[in-house]
Amino acid sequence: MKTTLSVLFSVCILLLNAQVLPHKLSGKSKQIDSFISAINKSGQFMGAVLVSEKGKIIYKKGFGFADTKTKEKFTPETPCYIGSLSKQFTAMGVVILKEKGKINYDQSIRQYFPELPECYQAVSILNMLHHSSGFALFDDFPNMTENDVFNILKQQTSLRFTPGSKFEYCNANYTLLGMLIEKISGKSLDEFLTANVFRSCGMKNTYVDEPLIKNRRRAVGYYLFGDEYNYSTYIGGAASVVSTVEDLYGWDKTLYNPTIISKQSEEEIFTADKNGWDSKMYGKQGYGFGWFISRDANNKIIQHDGGFAGFRSYIERQVNSRNSIIFISNVRHELIGDIREGINNILNDKPYTIPKISGTNWIMSKAKETGVKQAILNYTSLSKSKDSSNYYFSERECNSLGYYLLRANKTDDAIQLFKFNTAQFPNSGNVFDSMGEAYLKAGDKANALASYKKALELDPGNSNAADIIKKLQSGQ
Repeated sequence: MKTTLSVLFSVCILLLNAQVLPHKLSGKSKQIDSFISAINKSGQFMGAVLVSEKGKIIYKKGFGFADTKTKEKFTPETPCYIGSLSKQFTAMGVVILKEKGKINYDQSIRQYFPELPECYQAVSILNMLHHSSGFALFDDFPNMTENDVFNILKQQTSLRFTPGSKFEYCNANYTLLGMLIEKISGKSLDEFLTANVFRSCGMKNTYVDEPLIKNRRRAVGYYLFGDEYNYSTYIGGAASVVSTVEDLYGWDKTLYNPTIISKQSEEEIFTADKNGWDSKMYGKQGYGFGWFISRDANNKIIQHDGGFAGFRSYIERQVNSRNSIIFISNVRHELIGDIREGINNILNDKPYTIPKISGTNWIMSKAKETGVKQAILNYTSLSKSKDSSNYYFSERECNSLGYYLLRANKTDDAIQLFKFNTAQFPNSGNVFDSMGEAYLKAGDKANALASYKKALELDPGNSNAADIIKKLQSGQ
């Protein structure tokens, strides 16, 4: 896409009258609107937000476009990928099968998938629900399927740790749980969850995406600087659910008065595993069945975030106060924690802060007009100006967008961005490793070797850098 960040979001601001609650905004609702509108105006958010207080919706609004080409508005009824929020629905499906006597939590997953390696014999369904299985970790890719994940698991020769001994978040757990539901029920995950969960909760615009069903309606994903970052995922129970903020609120309400499972089973869902940890934002935290569970001074907090490609999502249930925070977005921002914290502060009558603007995305936006090299120079000047406090620069974001340029065969631009990242984070072995990869693609072996040597110096455990250094030094 050629649309610049400034044009894209100026159009959003000028043309969209987003959906709001019918009454005039006041009090906390007005503060939430000011907060989210400011983030939208800075080019950091498109999507929809819904907030309830004491069980009643006080704010509901959409921002920007679901599709910038067709100019379709993003409203509270817009279906959008919700990423890892999918796991809570998969977990509910597993609980339903358990209540029907189809499975037991302590059963080995190899009882249902004997083709998995012998090391999986020690992994129970409960381990998978709690992310304590020791399964292999992997990165997702466009149009990845359940079978792709299953093939990765079949190649694993040993577990990463003893099942149940620690928490390690892993998408493979919930992809395989989704496949378990399909195997036992004889239905696709979409069919099973629609019949047993979505329909019962009044979730009319929610479904599990499947490769054989084409052209279902959903938002298009984007980078913040306007380019599309839009692909499908078919890894089932881990991340393939499409939903809306309105549907997610219907789900939230159902969980206060469960009708699809017993109260006892719901208590199991919302009980954290023994492998807990301390969280700065949420206090003592652990993982239940598809939910992070924590407790601050006054409230039990149940929440989860999600994201892949150009999609971000969040749901939080503050059980004692019956407050809920729900938002989904079709741009790749890194503000889930900032948005949640701002809304939560407003609900608790505390001051809030408008999140800073991503420096890397600013560079990528300006690069469409000036080129990457000049955009970096302009950002360097900006970072020395009085306005610098409005921006932040993330090593991870810069690295990720450098690889975006590399995949688009804009190798010289990628090198410029990686070089800038090494200047900002000179003690990070990872950024030098990435720069080495870009130099290799450009055919510049001398600079690639220097970059990989620096990466290995900063991170002696980087076996990838060590292997490439040997090859380069041997003339390969």
